[in-house]
Amino acid sequence: MNKYFLFILTIFIFSCKGEKLELIVAYNELQSVIDEFDAIKIYSRLDTKSKEYVDFLLDSTNNDYSKMKIYGESVGYPLFTTIYHKSFSDTLKSDGVILDKFMLHLRLNRVPMFSAFQETKLLEDQISVGEKKYVTVALKVGENIFITSKVFFTKENDEYKFNLLSLLQTSERLYKQQFQKYVKNHQRNLNGNSSNEYESSLENNYPDDLLKSFLAEMDESENRMSSFSYRK
Repeated sequence: MNKYFLFILTIFIFSCKGEKLELIVAYNELQSVIDEFDAIKIYSRLDTKSKEYVDFLLDSTNNDYSKMKIYGESVGYPLFTTIYHKSFSDTLKSDGVILDKFMLHLRLNRVPMFSAFQETKLLEDQISVGEKKYVTVALKVGENIFITSKVFFTKENDEYKFNLLSLLQTSERLYKQQFQKYVKNHQRNLNGNSSNEYESSLENNYPDDLLKSFLAEMDESENRMSSFSYRK
C-alpha cells in the first residue's frame, strides 16, 4: 500500500478520534449546565436555529394559537409548540414567559437531557463526526422501552453549539401517540367505534377542531398515556 496513502489515512483516523472526543466533551459540558438548570447558560449553548425557535416561543406578540401552530408545523413540531402555548398562554398575556419557565417545560416533557423523570445515557458507540456532528442518547420511557435521539452540534465561531430542535423529536413522537389515542377515544364516543381509515388520514395532519379539543382534554385520565411504543 502506498506510504503516502497510509500517512493520510493515519492523520484522518486521529482527526476523527480527536473530533469524537471533542463532541463527548461538548456533550458532557452541556449536560452539566442542564443539570445545574442555569437557563441563561443553556440558552448561550444553543445554535442559531434553536435560538430562533426559543425566541419565537418567548415573544408575547406570538401569543396566538394559529401563529404557534403554523410556526410549529414549519419547524416540524406542531404538537410540542401548541402544547407549550397551551401551558403558557396566560403568562404570555402578562409579562411574557421567562427563560426559566421554558426550560422547566423541557424538563417536565420528556425532552432527552432535560427530563426530570428519566435518565439520559450517552451511547459512545453511536457518535458521528464530519459534516453531520452528533452524539446519540437513550431515554427510558417505559419498561424495556428506550428512545434514542441524536443530539446535533454545530460549530459556530469555533464553539460547539447544540441543536435543541433535534431533541424535541422525542417529545413530538410521544405527543403524537397521545393524540392518536385521543382520536380513537373521540371516535368511539361519537360513533361507538373507531375508524382505522379516519385515523390514517390524521397521520401527519392536525385539524384545528380536533387539535384544540385534544389540547383542552389531553390531561384527562382517559387520554393520558400509560405506556409508549417506539420505532426508528
